[in-house]
Amino acid sequence: MHHKNNKMNDLFRELLRELPVSINNLADPTILWKSTERKMEALIQDGHTGPIAIITKGNVTTTWWRERLARWSKHLDLYVFVSISELGTSYEKAASDDVRYRNLTVARECGCKAIAYVRPIIHTVNDSPETIERIFRRSVEAGCHAIVSSGFRGDDETVDFAGLGAIEAPDGQHWSKTLKLTPQTTSDFMVALAEELKVLYFTRTMCCVAVLSGMERSLNPYHIAPNFVGCDRCPIKSTCHDMAQFIQPKNGSIELLQHLGFNVTVHTAAERYKRCDVEKRQECSLCCTNCPVAPASFGTPYVEMTTWDGQMPSWGEMSFARFVTGGMLCTNPSIQPGEFSEVRLHPRFDEPHGSTGESGLYGVNSWLIWSEYVPQQKCFKCTYCFLRMFEEQLPDELQGTVGCSPVRILQREVCYETTI
Repeated sequence: MHHKNNKMNDLFRELLRELPVSINNLADPTILWKSTERKMEALIQDGHTGPIAIITKGNVTTTWWRERLARWSKHLDLYVFVSISELGTSYEKAASDDVRYRNLTVARECGCKAIAYVRPIIHTVNDSPETIERIFRRSVEAGCHAIVSSGFRGDDETVDFAGLGAIEAPDGQHWSKTLKLTPQTTSDFMVALAEELKVLYFTRTMCCVAVLSGMERSLNPYHIAPNFVGCDRCPIKSTCHDMAQFIQPKNGSIELLQHLGFNVTVHTAAERYKRCDVEKRQECSLCCTNCPVAPASFGTPYVEMTTWDGQMPSWGEMSFARFVTGGMLCTNPSIQPGEFSEVRLHPRFDEPHGSTGESGLYGVNSWLIWSEYVPQQKCFKCTYCFLRMFEEQLPDELQGTVGCSPVRILQREVCYETTI
């Protein structure tokens, strides 16, 4: 029995080492450079194998950053997402546009995957064909491996704070806390431009990561609505979209979720399996990643989840389960649209006196978060920042570290640290 438990624990650690992690994305990794270095070295020490993201508006062209990126990329599957919007200093007081394009060159030269993160695209502000074409061409010339774009999202307070109160949302929509809105004409233009430039282009971060990491499928089940995300132009369509009906959870993943206290049931695809026909963002307010109506409406294979005490899972918990299982839809059909946007995880270890309470774990659509959180001190104070919409989950009094190296979840080393 002891030998069997050891084998299962080894499998749990392997699964956790494969999870996607974003470093210091509640601030900027270049501002918190000492913290970023400590986290990277810990991931190397822990033998992490999954994708690691540095998402930045800062400067990684210095000698210090070149040396670190070159070292880290030898041991980690490292992605440098360079946020490029050309919005100017009225919206973000970060590195200049020229520096950000050079970031792409440096990241590639250092062995990292260099991604041009074209976001946020804001209607009437930076969505003109001239601006978009300049961003795409300069990113390709700088050597990016791929381009990922997304629109602006925000509640009324965020819209007003960003100075967008007088700007109408595109295509007759309303600004939204949950939907990133890009004008349809701009979306169509970017697809055509990427084809002309022969550059990989995605509207979903995890689809980009899956392709560049050599995964068989995305860890997010966007194949539920293939016309919406452009599955037809994806390089891994044959192993992701085309095989979605037959997806099964990774070996040991269900046992790991149960060990962490979640109640889970695996459902295979129904005989009436089909795809969602949504093609445009404004046609549906739900997110494909944890869509609660997909099982009943489309017969989608999924993992049904509740928490250890029978409650509906949070957004973060569904993301975590999705990553662990290898991209299965993890949801609960009883969830009502618009509910459970909380990004915190609340695991309860499967022990006689299992731990409960705040875990310090947070998960978003594409990543587990391992980040310092020091409000108003360690970021570029972009006017459009969406974190203001999550103040209840990330209050000012919470100052420290959110998350950990995933394999350490099993060691209960999930706590708030205070050293930046």
